[in-house]
Amino acid sequence: MAQLPPPIPPQGMPPGFPPQGMQPIYQAQNPGGGAAVASLVLGILSIFLPWVGVVLAIIGLVLAIVAKNKRTLSRGMATAGMILSIIGLVLQGLSLSMMIPVMSKAPKFARSAACEMNLSGLGKAIVLYRNKNGDRCPASLQVLLKDGIVTAKTLQCPEDQITSGSSYFYCPPQDGGKQGNAIIACDAAPRHITNSNPFWFSSTNDAVNVLRADGSVALLNSSEFQQELQKPYNARFAAEYAKAASLSPQQRVTYSPPGVSNAPAESEPDDSTADEPE
Repeated sequence: MAQLPPPIPPQGMPPGFPPQGMQPIYQAQNPGGGAAVASLVLGILSIFLPWVGVVLAIIGLVLAIVAKNKRTLSRGMATAGMILSIIGLVLQGLSLSMMIPVMSKAPKFARSAACEMNLSGLGKAIVLYRNKNGDRCPASLQVLLKDGIVTAKTLQCPEDQITSGSSYFYCPPQDGGKQGNAIIACDAAPRHITNSNPFWFSSTNDAVNVLRADGSVALLNSSEFQQELQKPYNARFAAEYAKAASLSPQQRVTYSPPGVSNAPAESEPDDSTADEPE
């Protein structure tokens, strides 16, 4: 096998230089320098790029170790790359630790949103019923089902896991809904979580979706819900809601608070007149 000719020495070098066993002075003397630069760049990027930063930090850390093992002249740069890569790993780990609880709660938030849509649809159905029945509120949810204004699915919260009956407690307002803030329907039991503190695992299912007389829907935690029940215009609803714990889902559909009927709010005048004797 033919041997390659010796390297041509730089201009001005005497023939036969360098001596046997000595590396030529014009060869690269900074092995691993490229790895040190790459580790520094990847370490910086790992701090600012979410998700991908984990991979970049690991690669940057490996390159920094390789560069230091080759005894590169860029040891300071390799050390900086190693430190930045470690910082990137720590920050990305903290970011993931905060995102995992949010991702685990995402299905619960979705079911809570579906529950809000159900109550919003129930509010629209009540308005439609009142428009068709002389501004009267339905006495129970069964009335809306019989009229076909709502479906059985509308009355079932996805978080409740029931197959029949109603997940909601309904109490028609005595004033015909003049007090817009008054609660007329809500979850029969607390079953939702709030999004006020989504980064902690300690959240509990103590929130309730409520439907107000003006048709608005709100998600209230336990303390907010109790404060609402203590307001004067919710006194009747609060008294009837206390009975909801003993009602089955099937009973909630047909439940009508005492004193509630489908009679018009104001009696209609009777046009018929009795025959007067002549």
